[in-house]
Amino acid sequence: MKLTGTQTEKRYRQELEYSKRYLRESETGKNVLNFLVELLGEFKTAYVLTHTPEQGEDVFRVLVDAKKIVGFDLQHGESPRKAENVVKYSVKEYEKLIGNKEARLILAIAVDLSEENLSCNKD
Repeated sequence: MKLTGTQTEKRYRQELEYSKRYLRESETGKNVLNFLVELLGEFKTAYVLTHTPEQGEDVFRVLVDAKKIVGFDLQHGESPRKAENVVKYSVKEYEKLIGNKEARLILAIAVDLSEENLSCNKD
């Protein structure tokens, strides 16, 4: 999907940047990051594509280092919070699974942001 700088894209870009801060600054976000490090090892960037709070868990889909999407349910009431129903997708696999244009746009913007961050962090 080609990004053209529309107002909608700018709004999603801001929301994705907020998701990056959320992961670093909130208690739930820190649990998510800790789980991702345990699962994948060290990584440079992560953006929350979807976060759906439910009664017993929070359901996440997170883009990691512009290459993979990790989906999981983070259970409530446990310390540390336990992740279940873990799935991993490549960007192409995930793109095929999501049907609506809005979700595809968010994914494209998240990949763009992640690639920008990765290119800035190269040593």
